[in-house]
This record gives sequence, C-alpha cells and structure tokens, in this order.
Amino acid sequence: QRGVEYVRSKGIPLSIMESNHGGMLADNVPQSVRDCFTTEPNMPDYVRSLKWLISQKEPTVILNGVSNLEQLKQNLEVFNKYEIGCLNDKELKEYDDARDEWNKLVKVPCTACGYCMPCPRGVNISGVFDLYNMLARVQRKENAQTWIYNQILIDGNADASKCVECKICESKCPQAIKISQVLKEAHAALTGK
Repeated sequence: QRGVEYVRSKGIPLSIMESNHGGMLADNVPQSVRDCFTTEPNMPDYVRSLKWLISQKEPTVILNGVSNLEQLKQNLEVFNKYEIGCLNDKELKEYDDARDEWNKLVKVPCTACGYCMPCPRGVNISGVFDLYNMLARVQRKENAQTWIYNQILIDGNADASKCVECKICESKCPQAIKISQVLKEAHAALTGK
C-alpha cells in the first residue's frame, strides 16, 4: 500500500498485474475467508477480488487474465458495473478481515507464474508451494495429502530438499518470496520432519 501511495504522489500511472492472484482469488477461496463477507455473501470470488481493485483510485490499468471468452465477458460486466469508491466502510472492513484470514491460511503467496523456473537443481518450486498451501488449509491434518509430496516430488527428485540456496529463483520472483527459506519450511511441514 505504501508503494501504491508513493506512485500516486508522484503522478505515475499504475498498472496492476495478477489481479486475481494467479487465479487463487478467482474461485475455491477457503470458506473461512468467504465467511468474512456478510455484504453480498454469494458474490462470486472473482467479482469480489476485482471489485476491491476497481474501488481503489490508484490503478490506471488492471490486467486480469482470462482463459476463455466467457471469462472475458464476465470481467467486462464487472468493470462496467463498479467504479472507484464503490466500497463503503463496512465492506472495506470485511476485506481487511478476509485478508487477515487469508494470511492465516495461505503460507506462501505464490501464484505459480513460473518466473522462478527452471530451478538448476530441478526443484518444482510452485508445486512444493501449492502442496504447502493445501496442507495449511485443511482442517484435519490427517486428511492432508502429503503422500503427493512424497510419491511425486520426492520420488521424482523435484522436492525442496534438492534446494542448494543459490537464490537464482528469488531474483526472478515478482512476489519477492524468500524461496529458499520457505522451501525448507515447506519440506519440514510436508514430511513431518
């Protein structure tokens, strides 16, 4: 937010990329995050995330990827329906609460953009992070599918233990994730060690 405000103070146009956080905010948002919204509780996830961005005065352009013509039409409807300042104080508070809940449930803000790849050691970075996030979101840890990590990534020599902390990936990450550190945390959580 500080960066956004700084850009505005300098009169620099602002383009927003990954407005649905690599699709993570487009659908399958955890129920506890959805429960934070009492205003229009049945609003689709992708509409809710775009509505927040549209309500802000700073963005000049919002880049939102689509996979098909129907998604493009849906997005155009959203952009035609809402405008700057469309959220009231109660709704803004709901977004703050949802962000706090999201941060509890999502360990790594990886969008699987792939900019960090290829890893010279063969680590499937976004695959590891995806499994780590899934593990954090399950209610009962015994239902977590850590076997995927063991049987696919470890057996495929693409697990986090292969990381040698060269940090080549970190210099390419648009989310500024401390990848080598988080890979260690993910490996420990996914292997129980």
